Amino acid sequence: MRRSMSSLWWRDSNQTASGNPGAVQDQYLRWLLVAGAMSVIRQAKRRGTNIPWLADLIARKPTKVAAVALANKTARIAWVLLSHDVTYRKPTPVAG
Repeated sequence: MRRSMSSLWWRDSNQTASGNPGAVQDQYLRWLLVAGAMSVIRQAKRRGTNIPWLADLIARKPTKVAAVALANKTARIAWVLLSHDVTYRKPTPVAG
């Protein structure tokens, strides 16, 4: 094992240069969320979507930027559901 001033390097391939063993799983989860969001956006472009904010986001931003935004929204929803032990309720549209 080699130690330097800036970071720790471990021989275990499951740990990152920072020594955080959870970082590899975090990176994989981030990749899964973005890949899923890219799939949703690809289908929304092909078939259209009935979600106004998503259609607006796709029109305004590049595909990958929109995918990261959608992945972040999905992650926030998942975190709330898991941390508060509640079930997902589909949002009701606001009349306007």
